[in-house]
Parts: sequence; C-alpha cells; structure tokens
Amino acid sequence: MTPSMDRQGHAPIDAREATALLGPADAYVACVLDIVGARALALDALLRVSRVEWSTEVNTACVECVDRPRMLLNPVFVVQRCHTPERLATLLLHELAHVSMGHTRMFPRPTVAHNIACDAVINREISAMAVQYDAHVERLTALLVDEYDAAEAPWFLLRPPPGWPAAPDWQASTGAPRRLRSIHRRLYDPQQLQVRHAVQYSEIVDALQQVCHAGPAAGARGKRPVLPEDCTRLLGAHGDTPIEERALTGGRDAVGGDVFDAALTPINGRLAGAGGPEMVEQVQRAQRRASLERALRALLVRCVDNGSARRRLEWTTAPSRTALPMRDRRAPARVALAKAFGTPRPLLFADETVYARPLPQGVTIYLDTSGSMSNLLPVLHASLVPLRRQLKARMLLFSTIVAESTAADFDAGRLRTTGGTSVTPVLEHVLKEARAAATGGRAGARTVVLLTDGIFEAPSAALANALHTHGIRVHLGVIGNGPSHEAEAWVASSTALPTL
Repeated sequence: MTPSMDRQGHAPIDAREATALLGPADAYVACVLDIVGARALALDALLRVSRVEWSTEVNTACVECVDRPRMLLNPVFVVQRCHTPERLATLLLHELAHVSMGHTRMFPRPTVAHNIACDAVINREISAMAVQYDAHVERLTALLVDEYDAAEAPWFLLRPPPGWPAAPDWQASTGAPRRLRSIHRRLYDPQQLQVRHAVQYSEIVDALQQVCHAGPAAGARGKRPVLPEDCTRLLGAHGDTPIEERALTGGRDAVGGDVFDAALTPINGRLAGAGGPEMVEQVQRAQRRASLERALRALLVRCVDNGSARRRLEWTTAPSRTALPMRDRRAPARVALAKAFGTPRPLLFADETVYARPLPQGVTIYLDTSGSMSNLLPVLHASLVPLRRQLKARMLLFSTIVAESTAADFDAGRLRTTGGTSVTPVLEHVLKEARAAATGGRAGARTVVLLTDGIFEAPSAALANALHTHGIRVHLGVIGNGPSHEAEAWVASSTALPTL
C-alpha cells in the first residue's frame, strides 16, 4: 500500500521510514500478547509461524505459503492504522481467519461480493469474541470502525454499529437498502452474539448482488450502493497484488491449514465458518491406512454393541401350537365337541410365543465434510468405504447441513458440503429422527458416531439436555489435532483416530 492509498488523511510515510519506525516484525507482533484476552483469542499462535515480515507487496496482511510460511504485514498500513496492539490484533485475527475458515476453497472464483461477505462474517466473529472474553471491545473494534463508515453501504456491514454492544445505534445506516440493514442487525444483535451461522455467506452475496450496482463509481445511479471493481478497501489478502494472488492460488489453505492446524486450534474452534452454497466435493482417492482402519472398526463395532440388552432387543410374538389349552379361546368348544362325538381329545391347541428379536446391527455415521476436513477426508474416506459395507453403516454427511449419501456417491467420493461447520444440525437431525421413530412406534437410533476434526462450536445446553432426555448417545471419532470435546456433557465418548 502506498501513501496515496491512505483514506484516513494520515500524513504520507514511505515503507523504509515505516519499517525503521516499527523495528523487527516479530518483535512488533509480540506486543499484541500484552492485551487482555490475547491468548484466549489464539494470538499466541502467531509465535509458532515460521516468520513474520514487513512487505510492501501486500495491501494490509497476507499469509504466504512457500517453503516456510510467512505472515506478511504492510508497514505503512500498520504505522498509519494499527498504532495500538488491539488494532494490530484485529488485523492479524482477520487474516488468520481467512485461512482458518477455508475461504479460498469455498468459492472457486470469488467476486467482490463474495469477499465482502467473508469479511462481514469474520469481522462479526472477531467483535463477538472480544465481548465473550471481556477484552476491550472499543479498542479491538477501533480498526473496523475507522476503516468503514457506519452510514455507507455496503461497507457498514463490515463493522459494528455506533455504540455497540451496549447501546447500538441502528439508525446510523438509515439510508442503506433495507435488506442489507436487516442482515447487519442480525450479525450484530447483542442478544445473539453466541449464535453462530446467524447469517449465511450466500445470503449476504445474494443481497449485495440484488441491491448494489457493479462499477467504479455511482455516477447517476441514484441511491443504490456500488460494489467496487477490486477489494483494496478490504482487510487481509484478497488477491489484489501479485504476491496475494500467488498465496491465494497456490494452495494457501491446503498448505497453510497443515502448518497452522495445531497453532490455530482455539481460533479454528470459534471461527468454524458459516459455509456457502451447497456443492459436491470430489474426494481424491487415497491409500488405505491399516492403523486408521483398525481404530475406526473398533469404534464402530463398540458403538453398534453399546447399550443394555433391552435397548438392543425387540420383544415380539409369533403364533405356535401347544398341548396346553389355556391360551386357545376355542379349546373348551373343541374338547366338548370331541367328547360329544366320541372322538379323541385334541392334542394341540393354538398358542402364542413371545421372543426377543435382535434389532438391526447397523450404525449411523455422520461424517464431517467441512472445509477444515479437506486434507483429512481422502484417507478417512479410503478406510470408511470397506467398513461401511461390512458393518451395514448408514452414512450421512454434515457441514452446516446434514445430507444423506447414497452408497454409489459415497464410494465414488462425491461428498456434499457447504464448506462451513456446525454440529447443531447433526444433533437436531438425530433428535428429529428419534422423535419420529417414537411417534411411529419404531425403535430409533439411540447411538450415533460423528467422525470429525473437532473444529466446531459446542451445541446449546438445551440441545444437550434433549439428547439426554431421549437417551441418545453421541460418540466422536476425532481425526487431526482439533479439540476432543470429551469433557462436554453431550459427548458419550471421544476417540482420537490416527492419521498414519
């Protein structure tokens, strides 16, 4: 970013002067750890990144994946706009969230509208996290407030309203289209800050495309807002410079996901991503891993056999014949008629046998197909294909939706996903099926298995209580370095699955 790109009226400063003023990038970035809640916001993960460097080849910040991954920061932007640790923390969290949420995988050819939608979700999550961890909200949102006008559409979507969260002024955006204002209110409603996925990416994109003009300037287009031709007004890397383009098209999420997987577990868990339009992802064929297959088999077999005999047996009746007349209502008449006609007494009478019939021994599996699973799915899929057939498993897929998978589609690696992650739709789906089965007098699934990397929000207490009420046991098979959730009340067991 050059001095001429400054939109806030700051005095011009060149990159050399800015770099000299700031000192080494690693040392400057370390200052964010002194702010309240920094480690809760996973900012200490930056210390595990190979290098943090200054670069004028990026507009604001960019995670570059080369032989050794680097976090690149524009020194001019940092001097002029990130002059407090909290402002720098917001910039760093924003860029890390792009990697964490897998945004470059979510939209093959992202437009400006897609990029604004992604930034709107990220900025909302950072703001909500500041409230959740009692950080200094005004300081952590100051960069967003300064960068984007509360009355200018569509940019007001990228910041909280004035006075937020204590007394948000929703009238600040009065001149903006009603649909955008509705989305903004849902994003920043103080009563809904714990709710994830309140607004979908696709919903924001659709609204922007419908109410905004595309072009460099409004001209005579009236009050309708205008989408710019590039993303230079946005924080983070959006492919507007050659080095950003290389980072985004060179597998940044695939490589960066591996590098940051352990370091960003805390932020991954909270910024799991709301997903985009549903699509089919083709999983590449991978070699079966014996250790993973053994661990999966043990988990699935244990879950099939889990529970008491009463839960695994169904009592039923069948007609039979017996020498005892007690259960045959026609027995007295048959005996009397035989005596009257001088014939032998009947030897066998109608009876009913009660016996226990084993319930079907299949297992219901919910497989995580979200963006954070993309590097783990091939090897997991390779082991699941034979196990699904052998154990008669019912396979469902989940991201921010739950989708049934046919045997043919699953074996071919055609898996449906939205790119985001949420465990709530899974548990709601389990409960819905259990209630439907109970209403119809059938035995619903009481034990389910979730195969995941663990990167998702914990469900609400009400949902966890409903699972307990219906006697539903949820077993997790966690692959990768994500959280195990083993201490959470809704989890019956959590098993770490090997990747080698």
